[in-house]
Amino acid sequence: MPQQVVTLTLFDEILNSNWMLSGTALNEDGSSDGIPTVSHSGETSLALTGEEGKHVIFQLRSSSQVRLPRDRVLGLSFWLYSREKTLNFDQLLVEVFGSDKVHYWVKGDDSAVIGLETFTGRRLYGLGLNRALEPDTWIRIEILLDPLVYDPNFDEEPVEDLPFEFVTGFSVLFAGGFSGTIYLDEVQVLMVE
Repeated sequence: MPQQVVTLTLFDEILNSNWMLSGTALNEDGSSDGIPTVSHSGETSLALTGEEGKHVIFQLRSSSQVRLPRDRVLGLSFWLYSREKTLNFDQLLVEVFGSDKVHYWVKGDDSAVIGLETFTGRRLYGLGLNRALEPDTWIRIEILLDPLVYDPNFDEEPVEDLPFEFVTGFSVLFAGGFSGTIYLDEVQVLMVE
């Protein structure tokens, strides 16, 4: 019998109460410099403004009753939009975080990386996009965890990811010289029942 895929929504109009956001690229009100927000569906999206090195982290709260066992999490999906600037496929990086100790986000938890610098980071070209995201365009990004590899420097041969017990969060990081605002909408975790 085929497994049924279900979604857990992290952000769609509002942030799911089991999650919190942190980071240097975050505009919590969903706006940027007085420019009205855009949305793939509904009325709001999450606006991220920054330059290379700025980021936002989606973190599962310690008080959350939600558990994301790695063996049930297929991946993440979200809609991505760049209003005014072209977003080249090397200018955005997505990282997935996990733990072997707890089911929620803990800053500095390296229980699952075993001496590695960080978890998997994947630029847009590593997610199957072979062209830049043109201005005023929405595109759905889907990140499946099984094919991800650990690749901290993006110029060395990647190695297989180590298995971990729980998915605890993920980050979106500006890279490749991008400076501007992007929007995320309908952010979801894809799971099997």
